[in-house]
Amino acid sequence: MRLLLAAATALVMVPAAASATAWYMFFSDADTSWYIDADGITRNGEWTRVTQYARYHVVSPRTGVKSVQAVTEIDCKRRVYRLARFEPFDAAGASMGASDNPEDGKEHSNVPNSPNEAAMKFVCDNDRAGKQRVADPSKD
Repeated sequence: MRLLLAAATALVMVPAAASATAWYMFFSDADTSWYIDADGITRNGEWTRVTQYARYHVVSPRTGVKSVQAVTEIDCKRRVYRLARFEPFDAAGASMGASDNPEDGKEHSNVPNSPNEAAMKFVCDNDRAGKQRVADPSKD
């Protein structure tokens, strides 16, 4: 009995492994590079949840934002998305405050040739052609 109790206690004290992520750069333009965690894509009914990261090439002089991590939900059939979580970061990588459901579920339509369209193609159409895998989007 003591051996079983000791083993259970030791198991609780071992930290859980960090969840794996597979970040891909899926869109880039003159201002921003966009990334998706392919391992974190989950489906719940009509909505597909995905974590995205955007790194601006220059810190915003107005807001001080250097990067943003967001959780979006995409309805692949209707080609619309909504923002579930939004968290901006400053140039040092410090959070500037996270917000859950910042737009109260407001749905946005797909915009052709935009990062949102590229995200929909990556998530809904499994379009990985030419997408670069990166270890850490904040340092890419």
